[in-house]
Amino acid sequence: ATVVIIKRITLYAYDNSESADVSMSLYRQNPALGSSFVELGALSTVGATETDPQAVYTTAISPRTVDRSRFTVFLWLRVPEPGLKVYGVKVTYAYETGT
Repeated sequence: ATVVIIKRITLYAYDNSESADVSMSLYRQNPALGSSFVELGALSTVGATETDPQAVYTTAISPRTVDRSRFTVFLWLRVPEPGLKVYGVKVTYAYETGT
């Protein structure tokens, strides 16, 4: 089985809005259980800034371990205003050894 340990999620986005933020969540789902899924981590931009892109990250991920033979993993992005932009998301992970 391919088991990965998720270490960090980084969101690269443009946010110059005082009223809205770009946000994202990382989920895992067991297809055998249908619509049951678990949020592993979430983050968002922090208000208006001229920094382009903002690079915000989290290491608060739980559970960190994902067995790819049992689970699928997906991102859910929320961009609530037309002026907000997403450039990309980086998921930093490592393969579990000794399995």
